[in-house]
Amino acid sequence: GDYFDGFYFYNVDAITEGGDGIDVRGKVTHADSSNYYGCYGSAYLQSRNMVFQGKVMTFKGHSVMSHDLDDLKAGPRWTTSLDDEDELETSNMCHYWFSDSDVDQGSLTDTGNQSGGEAGSGSGDGDGSGGVGGDGDGDIKDPSEATAFARSFSITLPDFSSDILKGYETCDDMVSDVEQAFMYVTNLAIKDALLYWDGYRYEYDNAPMVDMVDAPMIEESMMDTSTASATKSEASGTTSAAGQDDYGTNNQVDGVDEADIVKSDGKHVYAAYGDVLVVLDLTGNVLSRTKMPDPNRANVTSSEEEEKKEDQGGSASGSTSASSNSKTIQADMMYMPSATMESNQRISSLLLDSVSNRVTAIVTSIPQYWWHGSNIENDGDNGKIPDMLGTDTTHIYIYSTASLATTLATSRQQVDEEPLTLYSQNALIGSFKAGRSIGSKAYIVSHNNINSWVFRQELERWNERYKDMDKDEYANAAMDFAIENINTYAESLVQEIMGVGSDGGCKTFVKISLMQPISGDGLDLSMNYNGILNGIAQVVSFDMNHDEATMDELFIDEKGEVVMSTPISRSGAFLPTSYINTYASADMLVLAGQGWHESIDNDGYEEYTYLIGFGLSSSTSTIPATPLATGIVNGYLLNQFALDWYEDHLRVATTTSAKWGRITSTGADGASSTTYAVTAMSESQVMVLALEGTQFKEVGRVEELGVDEMIYAVRFMGDRGFVVTFRQTDPLYTLDLSLPQNPIMVGELKVDGFSNYLHPMKDQNYLLAIGQDADPETGRALGLAISVFDVRNMSNPTRVQYHVIRESYSDAQNDHLAFRFLSDAVLDTRGILMVPVSIYGGDYFDGF
Repeated sequence: GDYFDGFYFYNVDAITEGGDGIDVRGKVTHADSSNYYGCYGSAYLQSRNMVFQGKVMTFKGHSVMSHDLDDLKAGPRWTTSLDDEDELETSNMCHYWFSDSDVDQGSLTDTGNQSGGEAGSGSGDGDGSGGVGGDGDGDIKDPSEATAFARSFSITLPDFSSDILKGYETCDDMVSDVEQAFMYVTNLAIKDALLYWDGYRYEYDNAPMVDMVDAPMIEESMMDTSTASATKSEASGTTSAAGQDDYGTNNQVDGVDEADIVKSDGKHVYAAYGDVLVVLDLTGNVLSRTKMPDPNRANVTSSEEEEKKEDQGGSASGSTSASSNSKTIQADMMYMPSATMESNQRISSLLLDSVSNRVTAIVTSIPQYWWHGSNIENDGDNGKIPDMLGTDTTHIYIYSTASLATTLATSRQQVDEEPLTLYSQNALIGSFKAGRSIGSKAYIVSHNNINSWVFRQELERWNERYKDMDKDEYANAAMDFAIENINTYAESLVQEIMGVGSDGGCKTFVKISLMQPISGDGLDLSMNYNGILNGIAQVVSFDMNHDEATMDELFIDEKGEVVMSTPISRSGAFLPTSYINTYASADMLVLAGQGWHESIDNDGYEEYTYLIGFGLSSSTSTIPATPLATGIVNGYLLNQFALDWYEDHLRVATTTSAKWGRITSTGADGASSTTYAVTAMSESQVMVLALEGTQFKEVGRVEELGVDEMIYAVRFMGDRGFVVTFRQTDPLYTLDLSLPQNPIMVGELKVDGFSNYLHPMKDQNYLLAIGQDADPETGRALGLAISVFDVRNMSNPTRVQYHVIRESYSDAQNDHLAFRFLSDAVLDTRGILMVPVSIYGGDYFDGF
C-alpha cells in the first residue's frame, strides 16, 4: 500500500452504539512523497501537535503546519520551515519538508470499526574475612601477606538501604567509599583470572583479541496485506472545535510539567530544533532563532575575559559589571567540560515559565571523542589517569522571552528573527534523562556512565606487567598494584564528578552501596563484570525566576554582556546501571533503576528495581532535592507510568522475566541428560509501598498478572490501577487499590492485540488506548489499534470501540508526549484524538 507518515485525527465517543464511536476526521502530511528521499538534515523535530482557537498546529521533521480542525480537507492554512533559509542556500540539504502542492486529504483505508471485546471474569484476593580498606589518610593497607588465593579485600560498603541516604560529611568520605568500590573490582578481576586461568592463552606482543560474533539479524518482513479491508470515507465530523485551546504538555501528573521539545504559553510556540531554539507566533511567523552557545565558551569567566582584553590593550566597555568586583566561577559551582574537546550539541528538551517570561533550553553536548589511555605506566602523559567519567554534558540555558511581541499577529509577516537574550547558564555532568517543573521550580535529571574498566584493565592478566607470571605471581602483583594505586584512582574520579574544592557538595549524594547481596569473602555474588560503580545520576534543582541580584557572573559574551549563573542545588546517587526511570509528583521525585544479582539459590540471576525517593521542597528550589527514602522491588519497570505516588503510598508495576537454566533428567536406560530450558515463566506484579521513616516498605501486592507475558501499558488513576500484558493476546487487568494492604485484581479482559498507552476519558470512567492489533496465534503486530475500554464496572471491563489501520504504527505508542486528546468534557460532544501515524507502502506521507 501507500506509505503514509503523518497525523490522523479521530472523533472519539465511548458510548456510540454499533462500534462506530471512532471515526476518521482527517489527516495531515508533512512531506511530499515525490521529493522525500535524499533530503536530510542534522535537526529533526519529533511529532507534536497543539490546538489554538480550533486550529491545530502540527510539528514534524522540518516543518510546522496549521489546519482548521473543522475543515482538515481544505489543506494547510500556512506552512513554516524550521530551517534557516540562509543556511540552506549554503548547505547540501534539500528543502522538500512539506509539499507545495495540495495534499490529498481524501478517503482513508482502514479495517473499519469493530465493536469488540467480551467481558472477562472477575476475581478476588492477592561476615567478611580479610584485611581491608582505607586507613583514614588515603593509603590502602595490604589485606594479607598470605598466598594469592587468600589475598582479597574485605568490602565494608553498606547494603542498599536507608542507611545510605545521609550522604557524606566530606568529599574525603566519598573518596573512601570509591576506594571500596575499586577494591570490589579488584576482587572480581583477580577471582575471574584465577578461576579461568587454564582456559586463557594470551599474546603479549599484540593487543588482546576478542572474537566478535554478530548478533543474528532479525528480518522484519512487510505486514500481510492479503486481508481485505474496508474503505471508509472521511467523516464529516459533527464535533466542532471552533474556539478551543489545548496546547499544554500531556503530563502524567497534574501540576507537574514535563520537559518537552515543543512548548507554548498560548501566544508563542517554542520548538527545539537541533541546536536552535525557534520561536513562532500562532500565524506561523518565525519571531526568533536562537542558536545555543558554544559549550566550550562556558570555560571563559568574566575575570579571564577582562584580563585577556587588558593584555590586548582593550577594555570591557561593553560590560556594565565586569569590573574589580567581578567573580570567577569556582569549580564547585558548576561542572565545565574540557576546553580541548570539540562538541556536537542538540536541545534535548524545554521547560517554560510564562509568569517570569523565561524559557529553559536543556542541551546535551556530546564531545567528538572520549579518550582512554591504555596503561597508567605507559600513558605518556606523566602517568595521568585517563578520564573515567563519560564526557556528555547537560547545559542549562535560561532565556528571557520579554522581548517577544505581545500583540498577536493576524497574518504572515517579515520578521527579523532576533535571538532571545541569554539570562543564565549552568552545566552538569552527564546526559539529560528527564525534566520537570512545578511553577518556576525546575528539576533536571542527568546520568553519566563511569568507566570502571579504566581501573580494571590494569588488573587483567593480558596486561604487559603480568607477562610470564604464574598464578600466585600474577595475583600478588595485581593486588600490589591495587594497593598502591586505588587511592589515586578514587581521588581522580571524585574530582571529575565534583570538581576541585567542592567539599560541601557531597552531603546530598546518596552513599555508594553494594546494591545486592554479597558473600562474606566479597567474591561470590558478582552483580556486574565491572563491579558496582558504573554510573551516577544527578538531580539538579533551580528557580527559573531567580532574582538576578543574587546570581554569579559567569562570562562575557560576544556582545560584551555578562552572562550570569543561576544558583543550582544538586543531589546524586551512584548507580550500577544507566537504565533509570523518573517519576515526579508535587512533593516527591523517584529514580528507579535496574539491578540484578546472582540468585542465592544459584539458579541464574534475580532482577530487581531499586528506588530512591527525593523530597521536593515547597519553599525554594535552591534547596536540593533531598534524598528521602529507598526501596527495592522485584522485576523491571516498563516506563514512568509504572510508578505512582498516591496518599502516602508508592505503587509500582514490574515484570519479572522468564528464567532459564539446566534441567537434568534420567532416561529409561538410566542415563542422565541435561537440557537448557525455561525453569520459571515471566510474570508481572503490582506492589504497594508505604513510606515508613526512610524506607519504602511493601505493604501489599497483586501477583501473577500475565503469566508468560510482559507488561505493555500501565495507568494508575486514584485508587484504581490498570495493567496491560501481552504475548499473543492482550489481557487488561483492573485493580482495586483502595486498601493499600490488600490490593486485588478484580477484573480481566482478553482481546487481540495490545495497548502501549492508556489515557483516561469521560471522568475516568473509560480508557482511551493506543497500541497494535495482533495475530492471536503468533502475536505478530498487524497495525495501529485505537480502543476505548469501559471500566465503570471494574469486575467486568469491556472494549466498546475499536479501530485499526493495517500496516501502521504511531510514535504515540511509546511517546506519550506525542499524544493529544481534546477531551469530550471540553467539547460536550465527541472528543478529538490527534496522533502521528506511519503507514508502510509506496508513496511517502509525513504528517498527522
